[in-house]
This record gives sequence, C-alpha cells and structure tokens, in this order.
Amino acid sequence: MSFNKILILIVVVMVAITAINMYMTFSRRLKVETLAYDSTYEYQMDGTVTMTSEMELLFLKPEQINDFLEQFQRSDEEMRNDLQESVSSFAENLERMMMVEDFRSSVTRLPSNRIMVEEFAVISGFASVEDGMVSTSLGEVEIELPEGSSMRIILPEGARVLSVTPQPSEQPAENVFVWFDSGRIPFPDVRFSLDE
Repeated sequence: MSFNKILILIVVVMVAITAINMYMTFSRRLKVETLAYDSTYEYQMDGTVTMTSEMELLFLKPEQINDFLEQFQRSDEEMRNDLQESVSSFAENLERMMMVEDFRSSVTRLPSNRIMVEEFAVISGFASVEDGMVSTSLGEVEIELPEGSSMRIILPEGARVLSVTPQPSEQPAENVFVWFDSGRIPFPDVRFSLDE
C-alpha cells in the first residue's frame, strides 16, 4: 500500500483531486467504508485553493487499522513531497502546473473501528486562470457524495459568478456553493472573474 495513493485518495477526497476515484478503489482493497466526508475549497483569483477536509472511515477489517495509521507516522516534509509528486502527475492531465504550498494531516482513532482523517492543504494552480476568468473544473474527475457527505466551494469576496455546473444543493451566500447527498457528480466547475 503506497502512501502516495493514500494521500491522493484523501486529498482529493478533500481535496477531493482524482482522489475520490482512487479512494473508492483503495477502500475496496482495504475494506474501508466512508461514513461521512466534508470538504471545503476556498479559491483565490490566481487559481490557488485552500482545502480542508474531514473524513470518517469505518474499518470492516479492524486488523488493518494499525497498518493504515502507520502510513501517517511520517514527517510533514515527507508527506508534502509525496503529495507534490501525486499532484504533479495529476496536473499533467490538465496541462497545468500545481504546487503544494502547505499540507498538514492528522488521524484520530475513534471507538468502534473508526478513524477520523483531517487534512489541510494549499495548492497553487489548482484552478485554471485565463484572461481574468477562473475555472474550478478538474476535467473528467467525478466525486462521490453519499448521504452525510458534502463539499463547498468558496469564491473570493467581490467575485462575479459566470456559471456553476452542476447545480449546487444550496447557496448560503453569494460566493458560497454547497453540494451534499448528491451521489456521483462531476467535480464542480464554477467559473468566475473579479467584479470591477
């Protein structure tokens, strides 16, 4: 089991990148069920995103928990380097450059064979920027939002929204879009520019 795969799975879960798709494969092999997942992507006009996520996992084979936890007993620098390698590989398909500016991860063991994974990352180049328009699209990447799971996209203050696909479950503020309990959907493509 490669730590690289764990990072991409969870970060794109959070981070949702292609990680969600990878995570589904990974969880089948590990006999893990996602009980809840919540992620926030906060974008800047230069394409940088700050991502935070929480994911609660249930281990159907409790003997696999310790092996899973051991993967997180590495230095921040090692994990960041592994994440950069995975993100760079992913970014090639999108024909853009992504750089991991910051990354932190923590894992908490919970009762009843459950694990809580919390992630924080700042990645420049995560969104595409062209002629002053920002697009959050990640190409053909899809995410899975089962019951109890959500993701939100927050745009910078003063952003002018040009389009949002797919339709969000709710929009609690002018610059905040939320998807939840939606099943499998394309990673949202929110297009925006700076309102002048």
